[in-house]
Amino acid sequence: DNDDHDKYDATIESMRKFQSEIKNKNTFHTDLNCDILLPQPQQQQQEQQQQIFCMTKSYLEKLLYSKVEKEGHIKLSTICNTINLPLEDIQYAAKNIISSNSNSKPKEDNEVVIYMVKKELFTNWYLYKSLESMIVPKLKKEGSMLISELASCTYMNLPVDFILEVIENVLKRQQHNNHEQSEKNDHDIDVSLGWIKQLGVKLILSKDGAKILVTNNYEMLKGEEVKKLLLDVREPIKLHDLTLNIDWDSHHILEHIQLLCENQELDGEIHLDSSSSSSAAGAIYIPNSYKKNQTDFIESYYQINGYVTVEQAAKAGISIKRLEKCILNIQ
Repeated sequence: DNDDHDKYDATIESMRKFQSEIKNKNTFHTDLNCDILLPQPQQQQQEQQQQIFCMTKSYLEKLLYSKVEKEGHIKLSTICNTINLPLEDIQYAAKNIISSNSNSKPKEDNEVVIYMVKKELFTNWYLYKSLESMIVPKLKKEGSMLISELASCTYMNLPVDFILEVIENVLKRQQHNNHEQSEKNDHDIDVSLGWIKQLGVKLILSKDGAKILVTNNYEMLKGEEVKKLLLDVREPIKLHDLTLNIDWDSHHILEHIQLLCENQELDGEIHLDSSSSSSAAGAIYIPNSYKKNQTDFIESYYQINGYVTVEQAAKAGISIKRLEKCILNIQ
C-alpha cells in the first residue's frame, strides 16, 4: 500500500544520504571496499514488495563466487532479479571475480576457474562435464566432431572461440597430468577428464582448416585409408590431390606419410617444394617403384646406345644430377 511504499522510499533515501556522506568523508578505510550497493527503484504499481538488500561490493563478489562455485552456472540477470540490485553492479562484481581468478588459468588440477560469457558465469568443472555429455556420445559413435558442430548443439549457446579455448585447456591439462603423475584427490582430473585418455582424443585441422576432435581409433582408420591409397600409387602424386579424399589438413597428412615412410610401411619418399610458402603445399609422394622404373630405363638405353641425352632424361622425369649418378653407377 502507499504507507509501505513511503517507508521503502524513506529507507532508500536515507541509505543514499549515508552513502553520499561516507564517500565525502573518510569514514571507512578504503581497503575495506565499503561502497554500499543500493536496490533498484521499484515500480509504483508493483503488487508484491521485493526484499530490500543493501550490501558492500566485496560482499556481492563473495556472494556471486559462492553461488557459482556451488551451482556451476548462474545467470547475472537471475541474480539481479533475486537481490534487486542494478545489473551494472552485478556485472562489475563478476568482472572483479574473473580478474582475481588469475585470468581463468588454473594452477592446480582441482582449482575452480570461473568464466563469464554473455552475462553468465560458469565454472571450469561445469563446462567440462557439460561438454563431455555432448562430445563423448558423438566421438564413440563417429570418432570425430567439429568444434563448430559442438557450438551449434550446445544448449548453453556458447561462442565457438570460447568452446575451442575451453577444450584446448582441457587437452593441455590432461597432457600435463599424463606427464606429472601426482597424488589424486576427490576432485581428480583423471576422473573428471578420463574420457580424453580413454578415447585418445586430440584436436586436429580438417582439410578446410576447421578444428576437429578425433579419437585414436578414428585417426588409425583414416591413417589406413591414406596408406591404402599410397600403396596403389605407381606414379608421383601431389599431396593436394590426396587431401581431396581425406578430411585432414595437408600438414597432418604430410606428417602421417612421413611417419609411414620412416617406419617402412610405405615404399616411397616425400619430396618437398622449397619454393612453396607451405611445406605441405608443394609436397609430392614418389613411390620407389616409379624411381626404379626410371633408373632401369636410363640404364637400359645407355647400355644399348652408349649414351643418354639430357632431353631424354628430362622426359623420363630424371634430373641432370640424378642422370649423372645413374651413368656413374653403370660405369
